[in-house]
Amino acid sequence: MKQLPTKKELGQIRRTHLGRYLFELDRFYRNISIAIIQKNGFPDLTPALLATLSQIDLENGTEMQELVRRMKSTKQAVSRTLKTCEDLGYIERTPAPDDGRALNISFTAKGLKLMKAAAEAISMTEKRVSDSLGKVKFQDLKQLLASAVENLDLVVVDKPHD
Repeated sequence: MKQLPTKKELGQIRRTHLGRYLFELDRFYRNISIAIIQKNGFPDLTPALLATLSQIDLENGTEMQELVRRMKSTKQAVSRTLKTCEDLGYIERTPAPDDGRALNISFTAKGLKLMKAAAEAISMTEKRVSDSLGKVKFQDLKQLLASAVENLDLVVVDKPHD
């Protein structure tokens, strides 16, 4: 039987594991991006709302069932968040074009403005990380993470376009 790590070894593991680095980077990325978006006219935006809105296709919207699949959540939980998004004027729900019983979630004009502000915030946040790492290391990091997501068969809405 394998011996348990010492307190020192356990501390080292806790400080240096991949999940910890990803968590800290995600927290930084989300906090900076949300602050930029809020400052640019969307003070009511929260991380939960942005997480949901980021899964909706810009062109034709997204059917509710597909959104639930992408969010890896329940229909009830997604519906609650969508209700808030709808109340704030970011989205609208309409019958799906292919199936009148299904709901299609799409952006309103205000929602599209929010998505443009989010794209600007992403650019600014990524520039900050790129400046910190250097362009080559930053591109390498993005490619490695994209590869991990693809190889682990995680949900990806849009493939990156280079």
